[in-house]
Amino acid sequence: MLNRSNLQLILFLTTLFLNTETNAQSTQAMYYLNYPRSVYSLGIGEQSVALRTSDDALTYNPANLVFVERPMVSFFHQPFQMAGFNLHIPLNTFSATFQIKDIGAFGIEYINWDLGDMYVSTINDPMGNGPYHAYERSFSLGYAREFCKNFSAGVQLRYAKTGLGPSSADILLFTAGLNYSPKILDNKFNLGFSLTNFGGTVDYPKIYSAEESFTSSPPPSKLNLGIGFFPIDNNFYSLQAQLAFSKPFDARPTESSFKSLFNDWKDFPNDATLHTGIAFNWKSLDLGNGFAFFQEFYLGNLSVGNKSGLYNFYTHGGKIGIEFDGLQFSAGYAGRWHNVHPHNYAQWTFPWETVQFSLGMSEDLIFGKEREKSRYAKPQNIILSFGVGKSFRVGNFRKAFFYPYYNLHEEFKDD
Repeated sequence: MLNRSNLQLILFLTTLFLNTETNAQSTQAMYYLNYPRSVYSLGIGEQSVALRTSDDALTYNPANLVFVERPMVSFFHQPFQMAGFNLHIPLNTFSATFQIKDIGAFGIEYINWDLGDMYVSTINDPMGNGPYHAYERSFSLGYAREFCKNFSAGVQLRYAKTGLGPSSADILLFTAGLNYSPKILDNKFNLGFSLTNFGGTVDYPKIYSAEESFTSSPPPSKLNLGIGFFPIDNNFYSLQAQLAFSKPFDARPTESSFKSLFNDWKDFPNDATLHTGIAFNWKSLDLGNGFAFFQEFYLGNLSVGNKSGLYNFYTHGGKIGIEFDGLQFSAGYAGRWHNVHPHNYAQWTFPWETVQFSLGMSEDLIFGKEREKSRYAKPQNIILSFGVGKSFRVGNFRKAFFYPYYNLHEEFKDD
């Protein structure tokens, strides 16, 4: 259980983490809703607005739901470990995506961020009362439809709720997105656009005040725009690249994001984030006896404008999977590390080792139809290799943890 001071510390530090990009974003409530919730989008630079994948469509662009190839359920876990404070506050996401013929594609997502139990002290009750359970939760439903072969649009509704002691705050958020592949160079380019998490202000009750009152914060609204490129795509593998940017909207804490869309441009591009990344997809290879194996690798970067100092993270990730008899199972890993400004990230244990597990089923298996025989690519030559290795680290790393007056450090010694 947590007392009041520990609760305030957790809320302060978690808010700081989720708002590590700019001051503009640091005023947004429920910013965890903008954090990537798939190893694909995290690994490719924490953005997937213009990619041809349904992974994280409910985070960045609901129009991408049309790229779901089979009904899929997924579990994503982010441990959120705070270095130096021995805190573990995991965020878990459960999602499902599927297509209904002649109707469209659907996505469902549930997020649960457990902040633990706490006691709350007020002016009327200085000894504290509780325990209360602190949490961030949201439920989302998205829909997308392909209007022609190269153009799709999607919408999404999300209900989000924050529980802080005896009080709570909730909001209904709206998201819309587009995805278009122009008929040039064999449709190798892809354009994506979305407005995510738009709504009214989030009103938090002041639980430490003698009188009932509220403080308002803007919702975690963003504009996302990007271009994707498929330089290579054949029967065995594909290579996908993306260049995108995202911009938050929070000009006034008491103003809805629909108004901020027109009023909050004076800081652009200093409050924007640039996302770049590549994804290498080794497609399913026939292993015989109905088994197939696939793997994916991601590398990306996100660079934030200088409204609150520059941030520059590199991201990485990977996924492996196996298919058999209409079933597909995959396991993925992704993280990010920092390369320029350690004082802005030292409070977190890197490389944020997130994991994701997914299970997909063919529609023939679900609806009991006669199954079509899978035609996986067959490798002409198979090379097996084995090896052993040893890694070591040289040099010292000692940086001030958070702010110097905490007198806390995170240190790695020579190995």
